[in-house]
Amino acid sequence: MRGQGYRTQRRRSWWCLGLGALLLAGAAPAAEPERQALVIGNAAYTGEPVLVNTRNDSVDMARKLIGLGFRVTAHQDLGRRDLARALTDFVRQVRGSDGVALFYYSGHGLQVGGRNYLVPVDAQLHDALDVPNETIPVDTLLAGLGERGDSAVNLIVLDACRNNPYLRSDRKAIGDKGLARVEAPGGTLILYATRPGETASDNPAGRNGLFTQHLLTALDQPGVPVEETFKQVARGVQRDSKKAQTPWQEGLILGQFYFRPVVGGGGPVPPVQAGSDTPAATWTEPKTGMVFVPVPAGRFQMGCGGAWAGECQEIEKPARQVQVKGYWLATTEVTQAQWQAVMGSNPSNFKDCADCPVEQVSWNDAQAFIAKLDPGGQQGLRLPTEAEWEYACRSGGKEETYCGGKDLDRLAWYDKNSGDKTHPVGGKTANGLGLYDMSGNVSEWTCSALTLYDGAEQRCISNNDAKLAKLGLVLRGGSWNGSSEARAADRLNGDPEERWVNIGLRLARTLSP
Repeated sequence: MRGQGYRTQRRRSWWCLGLGALLLAGAAPAAEPERQALVIGNAAYTGEPVLVNTRNDSVDMARKLIGLGFRVTAHQDLGRRDLARALTDFVRQVRGSDGVALFYYSGHGLQVGGRNYLVPVDAQLHDALDVPNETIPVDTLLAGLGERGDSAVNLIVLDACRNNPYLRSDRKAIGDKGLARVEAPGGTLILYATRPGETASDNPAGRNGLFTQHLLTALDQPGVPVEETFKQVARGVQRDSKKAQTPWQEGLILGQFYFRPVVGGGGPVPPVQAGSDTPAATWTEPKTGMVFVPVPAGRFQMGCGGAWAGECQEIEKPARQVQVKGYWLATTEVTQAQWQAVMGSNPSNFKDCADCPVEQVSWNDAQAFIAKLDPGGQQGLRLPTEAEWEYACRSGGKEETYCGGKDLDRLAWYDKNSGDKTHPVGGKTANGLGLYDMSGNVSEWTCSALTLYDGAEQRCISNNDAKLAKLGLVLRGGSWNGSSEARAADRLNGDPEERWVNIGLRLARTLSP
Protein backbone atom coordinates (compact mmCIF):
# COMPACT_ATOMS: atom_id res chain seq x y z
CA MET A 1 0.00 0.00 0.00
CA ARG A 2 1.35 3.43 -0.93
CA GLY A 3 1.67 6.00 1.85
CA GLN A 4 0.85 3.54 4.62
CA GLY A 5 3.46 4.60 7.15
CA TYR A 6 5.71 7.46 8.11
CA ARG A 7 7.74 8.97 5.31
CA THR A 8 11.45 8.87 6.10
CA GLN A 9 12.19 12.25 4.50
CA ARG A 10 9.81 15.15 4.41
CA ARG A 11 9.94 18.85 4.98
CA ARG A 12 9.26 19.67 8.60
CA SER A 13 7.10 22.63 9.47
CA TRP A 14 5.11 23.90 12.42
CA TRP A 15 1.68 25.47 12.15
CA CYS A 16 0.97 27.16 15.47
CA LEU A 17 -2.63 27.13 16.66
CA GLY A 18 -2.33 30.66 18.03
CA LEU A 19 -4.94 32.73 16.21
CA GLY A 20 -3.66 35.91 14.50
CA ALA A 21 -1.34 34.93 11.65
CA LEU A 22 -2.61 31.32 11.60
CA LEU A 23 -6.14 32.23 10.70
CA LEU A 24 -5.27 34.99 8.29
CA ALA A 25 -2.85 32.74 6.45
CA GLY A 26 -5.46 29.99 6.19
CA ALA A 27 -8.33 32.23 5.13
CA ALA A 28 -10.30 31.16 2.09
CA PRO A 29 -10.58 33.51 -0.87
CA ALA A 30 -13.48 35.85 -0.21
CA ALA A 31 -16.81 34.99 -1.77
CA GLU A 32 -19.01 37.49 -3.60
CA PRO A 33 -20.36 39.48 -1.91
CA GLU A 34 -17.38 39.67 0.40
CA ARG A 35 -17.68 38.12 3.85
CA GLN A 36 -15.59 39.70 6.60
CA ALA A 37 -15.45 38.72 10.26
CA LEU A 38 -13.81 39.85 13.48
CA VAL A 39 -13.49 37.15 16.15
CA ILE A 40 -12.37 38.00 19.68
CA GLY A 41 -11.94 35.62 22.60
CA ASN A 42 -11.02 37.18 25.94
CA ALA A 43 -10.16 34.31 28.28
CA ALA A 44 -7.13 35.25 30.41
CA TYR A 45 -8.43 37.96 32.75
CA THR A 46 -6.07 39.45 35.33
CA GLY A 47 -6.33 37.60 38.62
CA GLU A 48 -8.83 35.02 37.33
CA PRO A 49 -8.64 31.42 36.12
CA VAL A 50 -8.46 31.17 32.33
CA LEU A 51 -11.86 30.71 30.67
CA VAL A 52 -10.99 27.53 28.78
CA ASN A 53 -14.31 27.31 26.93
CA THR A 54 -13.93 30.91 25.79
CA ARG A 55 -10.51 30.23 24.31
CA ASN A 56 -11.81 27.16 22.48
CA ASP A 57 -14.92 29.02 21.35
CA SER A 58 -12.96 31.76 19.59
CA VAL A 59 -10.52 29.32 17.95
CA ASP A 60 -13.29 27.06 16.70
CA MET A 61 -15.50 29.93 15.54
CA ALA A 62 -12.69 31.53 13.55
CA ARG A 63 -11.88 28.20 11.95
CA LYS A 64 -15.53 27.62 11.11
CA LEU A 65 -15.98 31.03 9.52
CA ILE A 66 -12.88 30.56 7.39
CA GLY A 67 -14.41 27.37 6.07
CA LEU A 68 -17.57 29.33 5.25
CA GLY A 69 -15.67 31.79 3.07
CA PHE A 70 -15.16 34.65 5.54
CA ARG A 71 -12.01 36.71 5.62
CA VAL A 72 -11.31 36.44 9.32
CA THR A 73 -9.35 38.67 11.67
CA ALA A 74 -9.03 36.93 15.03
CA HIS A 75 -7.60 37.97 18.39
CA GLN A 76 -7.35 36.58 21.88
CA ASP A 77 -6.91 38.23 25.28
CA LEU A 78 -7.03 41.89 24.27
CA GLY A 79 -6.48 44.74 26.69
CA ARG A 80 -8.59 47.86 26.40
CA ARG A 81 -6.36 49.70 23.95
CA ASP A 82 -6.04 46.74 21.58
CA LEU A 83 -9.72 45.86 21.87
CA ALA A 84 -10.74 49.40 20.93
CA ARG A 85 -8.30 49.37 18.02
CA ALA A 86 -9.58 46.01 16.74
CA LEU A 87 -13.18 47.25 16.72
CA THR A 88 -12.25 50.52 15.03
CA ASP A 89 -10.21 48.78 12.35
CA PHE A 90 -13.06 46.38 11.66
CA VAL A 91 -15.64 49.16 11.27
CA ARG A 92 -13.31 51.00 8.86
CA GLN A 93 -12.68 47.81 6.96
CA VAL A 94 -16.36 47.05 6.32
CA ARG A 95 -17.69 50.61 6.12
CA GLY A 96 -17.35 50.88 2.34
CA SER A 97 -18.26 47.27 1.61
CA ASP A 98 -21.63 45.94 0.49
CA GLY A 99 -20.76 42.48 1.79
CA VAL A 100 -21.43 40.72 5.08
CA ALA A 101 -19.83 41.93 8.32
CA LEU A 102 -19.82 39.54 11.28
CA PHE A 103 -18.54 40.24 14.79
CA TYR A 104 -18.17 37.39 17.29
CA TYR A 105 -17.16 37.97 20.90
CA SER A 106 -16.63 35.44 23.67
CA GLY A 107 -15.59 36.61 27.11
CA HIS A 108 -16.85 38.78 29.94
CA GLY A 109 -19.47 41.43 29.32
CA LEU A 110 -21.65 43.45 31.65
CA GLN A 111 -24.34 46.08 31.68
CA VAL A 112 -24.52 49.29 33.69
CA GLY A 113 -27.56 51.53 33.44
CA GLY A 114 -28.93 49.59 30.49
CA ARG A 115 -25.71 49.99 28.48
CA ASN A 116 -23.61 46.98 27.49
CA TYR A 117 -19.83 46.78 27.76
CA LEU A 118 -17.17 44.33 26.55
CA VAL A 119 -14.58 43.72 29.25
CA PRO A 120 -10.87 43.76 28.26
CA VAL A 121 -8.57 41.31 30.01
CA ASP A 122 -6.70 44.12 31.79
CA ALA A 123 -9.80 45.87 33.15
CA GLN A 124 -9.49 47.16 36.72
CA LEU A 125 -13.03 47.47 38.02
CA HIS A 126 -13.70 48.56 41.59
CA ASP A 127 -17.15 50.04 41.11
CA ALA A 128 -19.47 51.23 38.36
CA LEU A 129 -17.56 54.51 38.01
CA ASP A 130 -14.62 52.57 36.51
CA VAL A 131 -16.68 50.94 33.78
CA PRO A 132 -16.63 53.74 31.14
CA ASN A 133 -12.84 54.09 31.39
CA GLU A 134 -11.93 50.41 31.68
CA THR A 135 -14.27 48.72 29.17
CA ILE A 136 -15.56 49.18 25.63
CA PRO A 137 -19.24 50.04 25.04
CA VAL A 138 -21.02 47.78 22.58
CA ASP A 139 -23.03 50.67 21.17
CA THR A 140 -19.82 52.15 19.73
CA LEU A 141 -19.60 49.10 17.46
CA LEU A 142 -23.32 49.25 16.70
CA ALA A 143 -23.10 52.89 15.68
CA GLY A 144 -20.16 52.21 13.38
CA LEU A 145 -21.85 49.28 11.67
CA GLY A 146 -25.10 51.22 11.47
CA GLU A 147 -23.42 53.69 9.12
CA ARG A 148 -23.51 50.99 6.45
CA GLY A 149 -27.25 51.54 6.07
CA ASP A 150 -30.44 49.50 6.25
CA SER A 151 -29.51 47.38 3.22
CA ALA A 152 -26.33 46.08 4.89
CA VAL A 153 -25.92 42.64 6.47
CA ASN A 154 -24.33 43.06 9.91
CA LEU A 155 -24.27 40.02 12.19
CA ILE A 156 -23.23 40.40 15.84
CA VAL A 157 -22.85 37.37 18.10
CA LEU A 158 -22.27 38.02 21.80
CA ASP A 159 -21.34 35.08 23.99
CA ALA A 160 -20.72 37.52 26.81
CA CYS A 161 -23.39 36.86 29.41
CA ARG A 162 -21.53 34.80 31.96
CA ASN A 163 -21.69 35.44 35.68
CA ASN A 164 -20.36 38.89 36.48
CA PRO A 165 -16.98 38.39 38.23
CA TYR A 166 -16.55 42.03 39.18
CA LEU A 167 -17.50 42.66 42.80
CA ARG A 168 -17.48 45.69 45.02
CA SER A 169 -16.18 45.49 48.57
CA ASP A 170 -19.67 44.68 49.78
CA ARG A 171 -19.63 41.63 47.46
CA LYS A 172 -22.32 42.96 45.16
CA ALA A 173 -21.64 42.77 41.47
CA ILE A 174 -20.78 45.83 39.41
CA GLY A 175 -23.67 46.34 37.02
CA ASP A 176 -26.80 44.31 36.50
CA LYS A 177 -27.10 40.65 35.61
CA GLY A 178 -26.28 39.58 32.05
CA LEU A 179 -26.52 42.03 29.17
CA ALA A 180 -29.19 44.60 28.42
CA ARG A 181 -31.57 44.62 25.50
CA VAL A 182 -30.53 47.15 22.85
CA GLU A 183 -32.08 48.58 19.72
CA ALA A 184 -30.14 47.26 16.73
CA PRO A 185 -29.50 49.69 13.85
CA GLY A 186 -30.92 48.95 10.41
CA GLY A 187 -29.37 46.00 8.59
CA THR A 188 -28.13 44.45 11.85
CA LEU A 189 -29.03 41.18 13.51
CA ILE A 190 -27.76 40.51 17.04
CA LEU A 191 -27.64 37.08 18.66
CA TYR A 192 -27.12 36.93 22.43
CA ALA A 193 -26.05 33.74 24.18
CA THR A 194 -29.07 34.12 26.45
CA ARG A 195 -32.01 36.40 27.17
CA PRO A 196 -31.34 39.97 28.31
CA GLY A 197 -30.72 40.10 32.05
CA GLU A 198 -29.75 36.42 32.30
CA THR A 199 -26.45 34.51 32.37
CA ALA A 200 -25.15 31.73 30.13
CA SER A 201 -23.66 28.34 30.95
CA ASP A 202 -19.90 27.85 30.75
CA ASN A 203 -20.48 24.11 30.05
CA PRO A 204 -17.36 23.02 32.00
CA ALA A 205 -17.68 19.41 30.85
CA GLY A 206 -17.43 20.30 27.15
CA ARG A 207 -14.86 21.86 24.83
CA ASN A 208 -17.15 24.78 24.01
CA GLY A 209 -19.69 26.83 25.89
CA LEU A 210 -23.19 25.47 25.38
CA PHE A 211 -24.21 28.38 23.16
CA THR A 212 -21.19 28.28 20.83
CA GLN A 213 -21.32 24.49 20.71
CA HIS A 214 -24.76 24.69 19.14
CA LEU A 215 -23.85 27.66 16.97
CA LEU A 216 -20.88 25.83 15.42
CA THR A 217 -23.14 22.94 14.44
CA ALA A 218 -25.95 25.12 13.09
CA LEU A 219 -23.63 27.11 10.79
CA ASP A 220 -22.92 23.97 8.75
CA GLN A 221 -26.48 23.51 7.52
CA PRO A 222 -26.91 24.42 3.83
CA GLY A 223 -29.84 26.42 2.56
CA VAL A 224 -30.94 27.76 5.96
CA PRO A 225 -31.50 31.54 6.31
CA VAL A 226 -29.52 33.20 9.09
CA GLU A 227 -32.63 33.99 11.12
CA GLU A 228 -33.63 30.32 11.14
CA THR A 229 -30.04 29.29 11.91
CA PHE A 230 -30.14 31.47 15.03
CA LYS A 231 -33.54 30.01 15.99
CA GLN A 232 -32.12 26.50 15.71
CA VAL A 233 -29.33 27.51 18.08
CA ALA A 234 -31.91 28.85 20.55
CA ARG A 235 -33.97 25.68 20.42
CA GLY A 236 -30.94 23.44 20.92
CA VAL A 237 -29.53 25.45 23.83
CA GLN A 238 -32.91 25.68 25.51
CA ARG A 239 -33.39 21.93 25.19
CA ASP A 240 -29.94 20.95 26.48
CA SER A 241 -30.05 23.46 29.35
CA LYS A 242 -33.53 22.28 30.33
CA LYS A 243 -34.83 25.79 29.60
CA ALA A 244 -32.31 27.45 31.92
CA GLN A 245 -30.79 29.30 28.95
CA THR A 246 -32.41 30.61 25.77
CA PRO A 247 -30.39 32.58 23.18
CA TRP A 248 -32.02 35.80 22.03
CA GLN A 249 -32.25 37.65 18.70
CA GLU A 250 -32.63 41.38 18.14
CA GLY A 251 -32.76 43.39 14.93
CA LEU A 252 -33.55 42.82 11.29
CA ILE A 253 -31.76 42.38 7.97
CA LEU A 254 -33.74 43.11 4.82
CA GLY A 255 -31.93 40.70 2.50
CA GLN A 256 -31.50 36.94 2.65
CA PHE A 257 -28.24 35.53 4.00
CA TYR A 258 -27.15 31.89 4.22
CA PHE A 259 -23.97 30.85 6.00
CA ARG A 260 -23.81 27.88 3.65
CA PRO A 261 -25.82 28.35 0.45
CA VAL A 262 -27.00 25.29 -1.41
CA VAL A 263 -24.55 24.37 -4.18
CA GLY A 264 -25.88 25.80 -7.42
CA GLY A 265 -28.26 28.20 -5.73
CA GLY A 266 -28.80 30.30 -2.65
CA GLY A 267 -32.20 29.14 -1.52
CA PRO A 268 -33.47 26.59 0.94
CA VAL A 269 -33.13 22.85 0.42
CA PRO A 270 -36.43 21.59 -1.02
CA PRO A 271 -38.46 19.16 1.09
CA VAL A 272 -37.90 15.53 0.23
CA GLN A 273 -40.52 13.94 -2.01
CA ALA A 274 -41.48 10.29 -2.10
CA GLY A 275 -38.91 8.45 -4.22
CA SER A 276 -36.59 11.49 -4.38
CA ASP A 277 -32.82 11.10 -4.42
CA THR A 278 -32.25 14.47 -2.71
CA PRO A 279 -32.22 14.71 1.11
CA ALA A 280 -34.18 17.56 2.68
CA ALA A 281 -31.74 18.97 5.27
CA THR A 282 -28.70 18.19 7.35
CA TRP A 283 -28.91 15.43 9.90
CA THR A 284 -27.09 15.08 13.21
CA GLU A 285 -26.31 11.66 14.63
CA PRO A 286 -27.67 11.89 18.20
CA LYS A 287 -24.99 9.97 20.12
CA THR A 288 -21.87 11.56 18.63
CA GLY A 289 -23.16 14.89 17.29
CA MET A 290 -21.75 13.95 13.87
CA VAL A 291 -23.25 16.28 11.24
CA PHE A 292 -24.23 14.92 7.82
CA VAL A 293 -24.97 17.00 4.71
CA PRO A 294 -27.01 15.95 1.69
CA VAL A 295 -25.19 14.83 -1.44
CA PRO A 296 -27.65 15.07 -4.34
CA ALA A 297 -27.90 12.40 -7.01
CA GLY A 298 -25.84 12.96 -10.14
CA ARG A 299 -23.74 11.55 -12.96
CA PHE A 300 -20.04 12.23 -13.33
CA GLN A 301 -16.87 11.02 -15.00
CA MET A 302 -14.98 9.05 -12.38
CA GLY A 303 -11.24 8.46 -12.50
CA CYS A 304 -8.38 10.04 -14.43
CA GLY A 305 -10.26 11.93 -17.11
CA GLY A 306 -8.21 14.98 -18.06
CA ALA A 307 -5.43 17.43 -17.22
CA TRP A 308 -7.35 18.61 -14.14
CA ALA A 309 -6.79 15.19 -12.50
CA GLY A 310 -3.01 15.59 -12.24
CA GLU A 311 -0.43 12.86 -12.80
CA CYS A 312 -2.55 9.71 -12.66
CA GLN A 313 -1.77 6.07 -11.94
CA GLU A 314 -2.83 3.23 -14.26
CA ILE A 315 -5.21 1.96 -11.58
CA GLU A 316 -7.19 5.20 -12.00
CA LYS A 317 -7.93 4.49 -15.68
CA PRO A 318 -10.00 4.40 -17.75
CA ALA A 319 -12.31 7.18 -16.68
CA ARG A 320 -15.94 6.15 -16.82
CA GLN A 321 -19.40 7.67 -16.42
CA VAL A 322 -20.94 6.76 -13.09
CA GLN A 323 -24.43 7.47 -11.76
CA VAL A 324 -24.64 8.20 -8.02
CA LYS A 325 -27.86 8.13 -6.04
CA GLY A 326 -28.53 10.73 -3.35
CA TYR A 327 -27.09 9.99 0.09
CA TRP A 328 -25.72 11.71 3.20
CA LEU A 329 -22.05 12.21 4.07
CA ALA A 330 -20.48 13.38 7.34
CA THR A 331 -18.98 16.86 7.12
CA THR A 332 -15.82 15.69 8.89
CA GLU A 333 -13.80 12.57 9.54
CA VAL A 334 -14.72 10.63 12.68
CA THR A 335 -12.93 12.29 15.58
CA GLN A 336 -11.17 10.72 18.52
CA ALA A 337 -13.91 12.01 20.85
CA GLN A 338 -16.64 10.48 18.69
CA TRP A 339 -14.83 7.15 18.52
CA GLN A 340 -14.27 7.21 22.29
CA ALA A 341 -17.96 7.93 22.93
CA VAL A 342 -18.96 4.82 21.00
CA MET A 343 -16.12 2.35 21.57
CA GLY A 344 -14.90 3.44 25.02
CA SER A 345 -11.28 3.55 23.83
CA ASN A 346 -8.99 5.60 21.60
CA PRO A 347 -6.54 3.70 19.37
CA SER A 348 -4.95 6.86 17.93
CA ASN A 349 -1.24 7.59 17.91
CA PHE A 350 -1.81 11.36 18.07
CA LYS A 351 -3.78 11.39 21.31
CA ASP A 352 -4.77 14.35 23.50
CA CYS A 353 -6.62 15.93 20.58
CA ALA A 354 -10.30 15.10 20.92
CA ASP A 355 -11.22 16.93 17.70
CA CYS A 356 -8.47 15.34 15.62
CA PRO A 357 -9.49 12.42 13.40
CA VAL A 358 -9.24 8.99 14.96
CA GLU A 359 -6.49 6.93 13.30
CA GLN A 360 -4.90 3.51 13.57
CA VAL A 361 -8.27 1.96 12.76
CA SER A 362 -8.58 -0.94 10.33
CA TRP A 363 -11.45 -1.52 7.93
CA ASN A 364 -12.71 -4.19 10.29
CA ASP A 365 -12.47 -1.71 13.19
CA ALA A 366 -14.54 0.73 11.15
CA GLN A 367 -17.23 -1.91 10.64
CA ALA A 368 -17.28 -2.65 14.38
CA PHE A 369 -17.66 1.09 15.12
CA ILE A 370 -20.61 1.37 12.74
CA ALA A 371 -22.26 -1.75 14.15
CA LYS A 372 -22.04 -0.43 17.70
CA LEU A 373 -23.13 3.11 16.79
CA ASP A 374 -26.02 1.91 14.62
CA PRO A 375 -27.11 -1.56 15.77
CA GLY A 376 -29.38 -3.17 13.24
CA GLY A 377 -28.63 -0.42 10.71
CA GLN A 378 -31.67 1.59 11.70
CA GLN A 379 -29.92 4.90 10.96
CA GLY A 380 -28.47 3.65 7.67
CA LEU A 381 -24.87 4.40 8.67
CA ARG A 382 -22.04 2.87 6.64
CA LEU A 383 -18.82 3.69 4.83
CA PRO A 384 -19.25 5.43 1.46
CA THR A 385 -18.66 3.51 -1.75
CA GLU A 386 -15.61 4.55 -3.71
CA ALA A 387 -17.80 6.25 -6.33
CA GLU A 388 -19.74 8.15 -3.67
CA TRP A 389 -16.49 9.25 -2.08
CA GLU A 390 -14.96 10.66 -5.27
CA TYR A 391 -18.23 12.31 -6.35
CA ALA A 392 -18.52 14.09 -2.98
CA CYS A 393 -14.81 14.93 -2.87
CA ARG A 394 -15.13 16.73 -6.20
CA SER A 395 -18.05 18.85 -4.94
CA GLY A 396 -20.60 16.81 -6.88
CA GLY A 397 -18.39 15.48 -9.68
CA LYS A 398 -16.70 18.73 -10.74
CA GLU A 399 -13.29 18.71 -12.44
CA GLU A 400 -11.27 19.34 -9.27
CA THR A 401 -7.69 18.20 -8.80
CA TYR A 402 -8.13 18.02 -5.02
CA CYS A 403 -11.30 17.87 -2.97
CA GLY A 404 -12.55 21.41 -3.50
CA GLY A 405 -10.14 22.87 -6.08
CA LYS A 406 -6.47 23.22 -6.97
CA ASP A 407 -5.04 24.92 -3.86
CA LEU A 408 -3.93 21.99 -1.71
CA ASP A 409 -2.51 24.18 1.04
CA ARG A 410 -5.88 25.85 1.54
CA LEU A 411 -7.83 22.59 1.46
CA ALA A 412 -5.70 20.01 3.24
CA TRP A 413 -3.25 19.02 5.94
CA TYR A 414 -0.47 17.23 4.06
CA ASP A 415 3.28 16.68 4.35
CA LYS A 416 4.27 20.30 3.64
CA ASN A 417 2.05 21.96 6.27
CA SER A 418 1.00 19.33 8.81
CA GLY A 419 4.02 19.36 11.11
CA ASP A 420 4.03 15.55 10.83
CA LYS A 421 0.75 15.02 12.65
CA THR A 422 -3.01 15.15 12.33
CA HIS A 423 -4.98 18.33 13.07
CA PRO A 424 -8.48 19.08 14.39
CA VAL A 425 -11.10 18.40 11.76
CA GLY A 426 -12.64 21.36 9.95
CA GLY A 427 -9.52 23.51 10.13
CA LYS A 428 -9.12 23.91 6.38
CA THR A 429 -11.52 25.22 3.75
CA ALA A 430 -14.54 23.07 2.97
CA ASN A 431 -15.30 21.93 -0.58
CA GLY A 432 -18.40 22.94 -2.51
CA LEU A 433 -20.63 20.54 -0.58
CA GLY A 434 -19.48 21.75 2.84
CA LEU A 435 -17.19 18.75 3.44
CA TYR A 436 -13.88 19.19 5.29
CA ASP A 437 -10.58 17.30 5.02
CA MET A 438 -11.65 15.13 2.09
CA SER A 439 -8.08 15.72 0.97
CA GLY A 440 -5.45 15.23 3.66
CA ASN A 441 -5.43 14.78 7.46
CA VAL A 442 -6.11 10.99 7.31
CA SER A 443 -6.83 8.59 4.47
CA GLU A 444 -10.42 7.37 4.61
CA TRP A 445 -11.75 3.84 4.22
CA THR A 446 -14.47 3.21 1.66
CA CYS A 447 -16.68 0.13 1.55
CA SER A 448 -15.55 -0.87 -1.97
CA ALA A 449 -12.99 -3.45 -3.10
CA LEU A 450 -10.04 -2.23 -5.16
CA THR A 451 -10.36 -3.63 -8.67
CA LEU A 452 -10.00 -2.14 -12.13
CA TYR A 453 -13.01 0.05 -12.74
CA ASP A 454 -15.66 -2.58 -13.42
CA GLY A 455 -18.61 -1.52 -11.27
CA ALA A 456 -17.12 -2.59 -7.91
CA GLU A 457 -16.52 1.10 -7.15
CA GLN A 458 -20.30 1.56 -6.92
CA ARG A 459 -20.88 -1.28 -4.44
CA CYS A 460 -20.09 -2.08 -0.84
CA ILE A 461 -18.26 -5.32 -0.20
CA SER A 462 -20.16 -7.58 2.18
CA ASN A 463 -18.47 -8.35 5.48
CA ASN A 464 -18.11 -12.03 4.55
CA ASP A 465 -16.87 -11.64 0.96
CA ALA A 466 -13.40 -13.09 1.52
CA LYS A 467 -12.52 -13.20 -2.19
CA LEU A 468 -12.97 -9.47 -2.72
CA ALA A 469 -11.40 -8.65 0.65
CA LYS A 470 -8.19 -10.34 -0.48
CA LEU A 471 -7.97 -7.83 -3.34
CA GLY A 472 -7.90 -5.05 -0.77
CA LEU A 473 -10.27 -2.23 0.19
CA VAL A 474 -10.07 1.26 -1.26
CA LEU A 475 -8.64 4.15 0.76
CA ARG A 476 -9.12 7.69 -0.49
CA GLY A 477 -7.99 11.26 0.16
CA GLY A 478 -4.38 11.01 1.31
CA SER A 479 -3.17 12.14 4.71
CA TRP A 480 -0.92 14.36 6.77
CA ASN A 481 2.23 12.59 5.52
CA GLY A 482 1.79 12.81 1.76
CA SER A 483 0.63 15.05 -1.08
CA SER A 484 0.16 13.04 -4.28
CA GLU A 485 -2.37 10.79 -2.55
CA ALA A 486 -4.54 13.83 -1.81
CA ARG A 487 -5.58 14.06 -5.49
CA ALA A 488 -9.29 13.46 -6.01
CA ALA A 489 -8.68 10.57 -8.43
CA ASP A 490 -5.96 8.80 -6.42
CA ARG A 491 -6.68 5.26 -5.17
CA LEU A 492 -4.93 3.46 -2.35
CA ASN A 493 -5.13 -0.23 -1.46
CA GLY A 494 -5.57 -1.35 2.16
CA ASP A 495 -5.87 -4.77 3.76
CA PRO A 496 -8.97 -4.95 6.02
CA GLU A 497 -6.75 -5.67 9.05
CA GLU A 498 -4.24 -2.85 8.47
CA ARG A 499 -3.89 -0.13 11.10
CA TRP A 500 -1.68 2.89 10.40
CA VAL A 501 -1.24 6.34 11.88
CA ASN A 502 -2.57 7.95 8.70
CA ILE A 503 -5.77 5.93 8.24
CA GLY A 504 -9.20 6.93 9.57
CA LEU A 505 -12.78 7.04 8.34
CA ARG A 506 -15.77 9.17 7.42
CA LEU A 507 -19.34 7.89 7.58
CA ALA A 508 -22.05 7.93 4.94
CA ARG A 509 -25.76 7.42 5.49
CA THR A 510 -28.22 5.81 3.12
CA LEU A 511 -30.93 8.27 2.13
CA SER A 512 -33.83 6.05 3.23
CA PRO A 513 -32.51 3.55 5.79
